[in-house]
Amino acid sequence: MRPELEPILSSARQLSPEELPRLLGDLEEIRTTALARLTAPALQPQSPDAMLDVEEAFAPVLGEWNRTVHPPPRLISCHAHVQNKT
Repeated sequence: MRPELEPILSSARQLSPEELPRLLGDLEEIRTTALARLTAPALQPQSPDAMLDVEEAFAPVLGEWNRTVHPPPRLISCHAHVQNKT
């Protein structure tokens, strides 16, 4: 057993039965924290936020091959010019 845990083991042996649920809760918090760290994916360093153009935004979705075969759509204005018929 790790030396830093010896005092906790000693407490478990000496605490009154009424105090044991709190000790078990504390131990469970420690256990689940360690388990979460063990099973969590490693964090990757993130680059700073940046504005993307259409091609950059589509890259993760379409992949390099698809972008060369089927270029991403061009941005168009959402304001269509309507001819008035009078």
